[in-house]
Amino acid sequence: MAQMTNNLTSQAATMVTNGVPNDVINNLDPLALIIFIPIFDLFLYPGLRRIGINPTPVKKITGGFIIGSLAMVWATVVQHYIYQVCLGTFFNGVTMLADSLCFHFRPTHVETKCLLA
Repeated sequence: MAQMTNNLTSQAATMVTNGVPNDVINNLDPLALIIFIPIFDLFLYPGLRRIGINPTPVKKITGGFIIGSLAMVWATVVQHYIYQVCLGTFFNGVTMLADSLCFHFRPTHVETKCLLA
């Protein structure tokens, strides 16, 4: 869990956040739990029981692991595009997409912040 949070914080550091600190990503997990637990308990699980599917605790945990795994796959895809667009722009000097996605080529340093989220 800690590795996942660290990776997402690092990923947020490379993206344009419009003034929001990249450490805010650490607060999204508890916020998501506060929002989704009541939705699942009040709507999803009773709806599944009505159609004849009884989600046991093991099935709920398995579903959570699957959703978490899919979220990490999505983060991998986003990171791939960060590397492809921003770092590719830096290394190749290609500015075709740079104007809309990356801020770069300042006189003293190169900044590869992307607007992909």
